[in-house]
Amino acid sequence: MRLHRFAIISGLGWLIDMLVMTLLVSGGVSVFIANLTSAGLAISFVFFAAQNRVFIDNGRFLFAKFAAYFLYQAVAVPLASIVIQKLAFVLLAAAPADLFALLHLHDGQKLTFASLAAKVAVTPLTLYSNFLFMGWLVERRVSLL
Repeated sequence: MRLHRFAIISGLGWLIDMLVMTLLVSGGVSVFIANLTSAGLAISFVFFAAQNRVFIDNGRFLFAKFAAYFLYQAVAVPLASIVIQKLAFVLLAAAPADLFALLHLHDGQKLTFASLAAKVAVTPLTLYSNFLFMGWLVERRVSLL
């Protein structure tokens, strides 16, 4: 149940993340920088929304917990951004040309589409690792579900 609640809150954060990333990439920002920026907004939202809706917290040391979560994300997000950027270029190179024609994508939109597809592929891993870390951070225990 807790994982489901976290997934719902993270899903809202993910929508924020995807919207901002899409706008930035389509505006010419690199996939790596766009993902860093959009993920920073999303993780802040998820932390504060999930703080007492998913995890049992005594309400103390909120700033310290957010700082620790932010530091964790300062490592996790760049790593995920590297994976997303590399995967986006792999998908871009491997996708058949008729797929892009079918989707009516011009050259500028192809990278945006590939970067979003890469982000979707990486999301389950980042969601679950964030759930595990936040559970440990807030409750000092790891809850697998």
